[in-house]
Amino acid sequence: MRPDSPPTRTSVAATVVTAAGLGLALWLALVKWRGLPCFGGDCARVLHSRYGALGGVPVGAYATLLWAALVLIMPPTIRLLLHALLAIGAAVFMAIQFGLLRAFCPYCTLHAAVAFTAWRWRKVRPAGWALLLGIGGALAGYGWAGQNATRAVGTLDRSARLVAGTDALLLLDRSPGAAGRRPVLVLSLSCPACLDLLDMIVTAPWPPDRRGAALYVKTDARDRLLVETWLAACLDPGGAAPSDRFSAATALLLSQRDLILADPSAAATWLSGLLRPSPDARSRARGLLERQATRLTEAGPVPTPWLLPLGGPPQTSVSPQDLWVP
Repeated sequence: MRPDSPPTRTSVAATVVTAAGLGLALWLALVKWRGLPCFGGDCARVLHSRYGALGGVPVGAYATLLWAALVLIMPPTIRLLLHALLAIGAAVFMAIQFGLLRAFCPYCTLHAAVAFTAWRWRKVRPAGWALLLGIGGALAGYGWAGQNATRAVGTLDRSARLVAGTDALLLLDRSPGAAGRRPVLVLSLSCPACLDLLDMIVTAPWPPDRRGAALYVKTDARDRLLVETWLAACLDPGGAAPSDRFSAATALLLSQRDLILADPSAAATWLSGLLRPSPDARSRARGLLERQATRLTEAGPVPTPWLLPLGGPPQTSVSPQDLWVP
């Protein structure tokens, strides 16, 4: 189609599909980059996993460049290659999402569907207004996600002031009775990135005379028993310090990482048989999880892992060094 020719149904369809793909890719990149809450299905679990970035850059950023190039590049053979890269990339990410993470991100899946659909109009160059529409939609969605993040920060900041109470887990302190405000870390055992972080915590040296983050654990019907068993083992006195119980129980838990992600119920049975937490510890863990569930529901959509530091914005990229305060 010549640049000065009137638009046709085919060109309009190609432009709308390109705008949708560009908008979704850019929005996902912005949410990942800023560590904003992403809710709906397992969006946060997929987007903020180790597979959500490549070389430290959100994968959505690469897709955004490909969609933009479809509009800006004229040679048909190059646009055909761009369409192929988008479709192949979408297929690979869907395989990771469903095969490795065993999760469902509706926005990632919708982007893949758009990339596959765009192949139908691979010979048509989209109009320039696809860029404006896609970028505008992504920025509107980014603002919406930012509002949810602001609401979550306000609620969890109040949680940070309650760490001396009964809602938070204080398991990262070497010295008992450590007081004062501290970061808040939200974890889930269904989150691969959270398991990576837990592994780094128990294997990295713990700084002396430092207060560790207050832990909140998100659960669902699938992994509730596993989380309860793990926390009960951490809370069971047994003559050891809380930090030592946490390290031992977590290291044992992580030895069955694949089982945790594939079958949390089987992992719970295995862990319970080895650690045998007392009924009292189970009761304490169950009550704690119920209170934390209430607190996190009040906070609104929060991804995992998610750290609320004492200063600065919340973050989903967390290192063990971020968890300690003087």
